[in-house]
Amino acid sequence: MSINRASWRTPWFAVSVLALGFASYSAVRAGTPVVVQAAPTAIGIVDLERLIGGLNEVTDQNKENGNRAKVLQGQIDELKKKADAAQAELDVAAKNDPKRLEKRFAVEELMLRLEAARKGFSAVMSIEKGTYAQQLYGRILAAVDALAKTQGLDLILLDDRSLTFPPDAQDLPEQTVNNIIQSKRVLFASASVDVTSQLVTLMNNQHAAAKPKK
Repeated sequence: MSINRASWRTPWFAVSVLALGFASYSAVRAGTPVVVQAAPTAIGIVDLERLIGGLNEVTDQNKENGNRAKVLQGQIDELKKKADAAQAELDVAAKNDPKRLEKRFAVEELMLRLEAARKGFSAVMSIEKGTYAQQLYGRILAAVDALAKTQGLDLILLDDRSLTFPPDAQDLPEQTVNNIIQSKRVLFASASVDVTSQLVTLMNNQHAAAKPKK
């Protein structure tokens, strides 16, 4: 059936054509699944060993720990001198020396004190290092959060690409192999996602700002 000129000029004809087009479009859309693509994720990685090695606050802390260790080691050295002197005095004492028992007791007492001092030194330094490491980790997390916000990063991971089998490893047990494989998180990362240097700069600036003005 033909359509005369008068009919296509009417508004009813335009509405019917629009409805037909919409129905056809809806039918096509109904048969096509809608694919929603996720926004690209911005990722950064941090080399923890390189980060720690580049932090000025770690250098300062190591110096402080070294100074404390010297003081404690000096006390241990003094005990060692006293123990050596007591042992030397016991060595030259005659077997019938009435004070030989007292001298042996002095040696044993000093040796026990020396051993206790060495164990105490090791325990104290371990606690000091552990306390600082815990505090440093908190500052690293805070700096990572700040860096992610300023650079628009959605995810920052520790760079464990160096975690792999030793080059000369042979006949490794299955459990050891599985542990290495399952512990690894980053299989590949380009240099462009490494934000270690930026994090070092940020944390060094924060450390410098926190230092008391001279």
